[in-house]
Amino acid sequence: MDRYRARARFFLLGAALIGASGCNLTDTDPPSSAHFKVTASSPVRIITSTEFILSGTEAGLVDADTVDTAAKEANVDLPSPPRFFIRVLALTPGTQIALRVDVGKRNWYDASRTLAPPDKLEFVYGFTGSAF
Repeated sequence: MDRYRARARFFLLGAALIGASGCNLTDTDPPSSAHFKVTASSPVRIITSTEFILSGTEAGLVDADTVDTAAKEANVDLPSPPRFFIRVLALTPGTQIALRVDVGKRNWYDASRTLAPPDKLEFVYGFTGSAF
């Protein structure tokens, strides 16, 4: 009998910790925005899109925004279903690039590299929901 009480207490303690931490295991709401930040030691080409087609490891951009700059930070509203693409291309050899991407409330990508053309940093996000 004591073993069952110990298991029940352990279960209740675990449930209480999950509830107290604010963890919602059934939260499958899709994100509505993405945030990115690019910094570089010299100008880079930044390409972003929410309209693209994936084929294997390649992304075909249907519509995209392109800018050449050494720094950019922006919020992007995501379509339904949510998807986001960003590519940062080095324009000169030895360019130090940092790229951070948050989708919804979560950081999905955070990398720093020294690149030379045609090297790039690239991130693709797609949300398909949950299969419970």
